[in-house]
Amino acid sequence: MLILGLGLGMVMQVLVLAAQNAVDYRLLGVATSGSTLARSIGGSIGVSVFGAIFTNRLGHELAQRVPQGVHVPTNVSPAAAQHLPPVIHALYVAAVAAALHPVFLTAAAVMLGAFGLSWLLREVPLRETAGSAGIGESFAAPREASSEKELERILSAVVHGEARADFCRHALARSGLELAPEQAALLCRLGEHPRTTANELAGELDVRTERVVELERELEALGLVSDGTAPIDLTPAGRQARATLLTAGKAELIARYPRLLEGEAEIGAPAMLKRLSASFLQVVHKRTASN
Repeated sequence: MLILGLGLGMVMQVLVLAAQNAVDYRLLGVATSGSTLARSIGGSIGVSVFGAIFTNRLGHELAQRVPQGVHVPTNVSPAAAQHLPPVIHALYVAAVAAALHPVFLTAAAVMLGAFGLSWLLREVPLRETAGSAGIGESFAAPREASSEKELERILSAVVHGEARADFCRHALARSGLELAPEQAALLCRLGEHPRTTANELAGELDVRTERVVELERELEALGLVSDGTAPIDLTPAGRQARATLLTAGKAELIARYPRLLEGEAEIGAPAMLKRLSASFLQVVHKRTASN
């Protein structure tokens, strides 16, 4: 029992941790509950199969060990065996122990198969941190519970990680602008904070200044930013392109989450959606440019 307990305790938690580490933070509950459901189903099947093996083997062992005509209890329990005569009691206990032997052998074979399958698992480095909706979710910090603020908080939590990069790609395609994701993101960043130098952008976005200068020249060639002299600013065509991009981002959010944004006009969500679109695109710029 000690060996069995140590094995179960160390293996079960590792499998749950591996499942949680393999999914995005927003799917953490799904991975945990899915692992628990699979374990419950496997336990139910295992109890039935191993119980059938034990019952079948116990009948054979009792027939071979206990003399004919001697009544033995049908249920296996210490209380039922206590009332047997000493000789029959010893034979009964030996039959139960012998019937358990093939059960553990079969379980060992199943575990060896599971051990072999574990080598097929894709190696995913263990995350050192996990994103969340904010510290307020853990400590229930008081906040203004307006509909617009609550909707903005929910969307920020949902559009996270890979979902945010996917949103950027689809929003850019929806806008029809022939821009790379980095160019579109820098366009949104400049429109939000105009008259900004390359050094300031590099510090805020945590990328190399040289890369910011390269992107600025690319946008200048397209006629979307000023002539390259500091500070950087958008041209009328650049402001129009930025407005088109943010409108496309708003439409992409509504298309992705129609139920969540139903009746968004009643709570003043259009401005909030444009604000979120610009924010999502700027984060993608930081991730891609740093690569």
